[in-house]
Amino acid sequence: MYDVAAFTDGMTLGMANGKKVSFTVKDGKVMVNDAKIVATIRASNGIVHVVDGVLLPPAN
Repeated sequence: MYDVAAFTDGMTLGMANGKKVSFTVKDGKVMVNDAKIVATIRASNGIVHVVDGVLLPPAN
């Protein structure tokens, strides 16, 4: 479980489909691939990060 403050520039994490996403941190803004994290919602079983784009798996 990662809070938005735990993401660091250049960090990569695995996804359920076996692929990876990378994070960029600049001027206090966190990007996952090309989407900016715009909100964080704490749930009973984790954290939901709301992004301003759609994360698509790479084309084959």
